[in-house]
Amino acid sequence: MRIETCFVRRDLDGPARAATERIGLHRGALLDSVDVILSSRPIPPGIAAEIFADPVIQHIAASPAPTLPVFAGWDWLVEISFRPGVTDTLALTSREALSMCGVELAPGDLLQTARLYIVRASGLSRGSVTDAFSVLWNPLIQSAVFISRAEWAEGKSLPELYPEVSLHESHEPELFDLASFSDRELEELSRRRLLALSLEELQALREHYRDPRTLEFRAAAALPREATDVEIEMVAQTWSEHCKHKIFNAAID
Repeated sequence: MRIETCFVRRDLDGPARAATERIGLHRGALLDSVDVILSSRPIPPGIAAEIFADPVIQHIAASPAPTLPVFAGWDWLVEISFRPGVTDTLALTSREALSMCGVELAPGDLLQTARLYIVRASGLSRGSVTDAFSVLWNPLIQSAVFISRAEWAEGKSLPELYPEVSLHESHEPELFDLASFSDRELEELSRRRLLALSLEELQALREHYRDPRTLEFRAAAALPREATDVEIEMVAQTWSEHCKHKIFNAAID
């Protein structure tokens, strides 16, 4: 189920006002924000209103927000959520709040959060909307859904739930023959798998898998000569700015 929290007046919508200043839509464009809770199990309306809305400035939408008269005439819907596997801190807090109100979610029950922007700006192409909103979401940890008015009229709707990580008892690793990759293929791998590694770092990784000593060690350990997806991800994490502080790892006079 989707629980959508709207502001009672546009002048109270701080998130939309801040977003409008950042994305720089043309003069006359209007933006509204809606906070969204997505749950795999029903939540009583009274409890939802108590937890997810400030009664002074907000209300829970009785029907899907894009269908409400207050948002009539919109042109685009943009909803930003976390990617699978990324910690959704607001969802964790929401679980605690629900528990305090007597609603216990099982470990397998999903609870997610998102922010929906309702855009009134006629004449904007998908590319223009995507470019404008790119400053509001980080593709490394977030995803964005874009729905035009025409697509909505054809039956396209916002997700009831977003994908979650699914763990399996056994998983065959994906292999990458990095030793044979060109610079372009290395950069494409980093882009596609969101590794956030520089070309210099990717080249160093490639040289490691070309090294005869590496090949000898892997053969002795019954490991494939190719790099596995797990190994590549481990390198990306340990060489990330979060772990290694590359930007600030400089000599200071």
